[in-house]
Amino acid sequence: TVDDLASQDRAYAACERLRVLLAVDRSDTSIDQVVAAGAMPHLVSFVSMNDFPELQSAAVWVLTNIAAGNSQHARLFLDLNALPPLVALLGADGLRADALWCIGNIAADSPVCRDACLHAGVLAPLLEILRTSVHKASRHNGSWLLQSLICVKPTPLRTGMPGVLAVLVGLLDMDVPILSCVLPCLVRWLMDSRQIGPAIDLGVVPRLKALFSSLPAR
Repeated sequence: TVDDLASQDRAYAACERLRVLLAVDRSDTSIDQVVAAGAMPHLVSFVSMNDFPELQSAAVWVLTNIAAGNSQHARLFLDLNALPPLVALLGADGLRADALWCIGNIAADSPVCRDACLHAGVLAPLLEILRTSVHKASRHNGSWLLQSLICVKPTPLRTGMPGVLAVLVGLLDMDVPILSCVLPCLVRWLMDSRQIGPAIDLGVVPRLKALFSSLPAR
């Protein structure tokens, strides 16, 4: 299969086979086999192939499943400098949701991986997506990525994450899957008492009141 990945004519079919393989069996053993075969550098290179979006999509799917493995698998993305091309995909309409999911899996692994995602410049495009996207998958995967960036301890310096609080408050009227990511982020963010005043100024109190009023009585 790795020989097929190196072939321009057979790369897409090989990616699809790997995608199906890891969709069926996401165990660390299967991921180890894919990594040991030398597939990762090829998959990372495919992420930048803007003239072949089908291959990009298949590669990102495989990489997303690899990133969901163990810490050793997540660190491979740092070793292979895979984050910059993945972050670049946040500007591609058809691939944005998949890239968000993949980066979220990487960021969720550890503070080292989370910080690497921030250093790769993921925050600005992520916040823009959460502010403006009308696509459900992008909002859901983006909120999951934001949770990974904020809730992996230790919490990153809030001064280095401008715009986050406004986006969190703005997402309080979204659906349950998004709220399940947003509320832990907001709680973590407001653990810094200096953020309470700005949160009140952004209207967090009436939004939370409306949210809790909509919950079924228990």
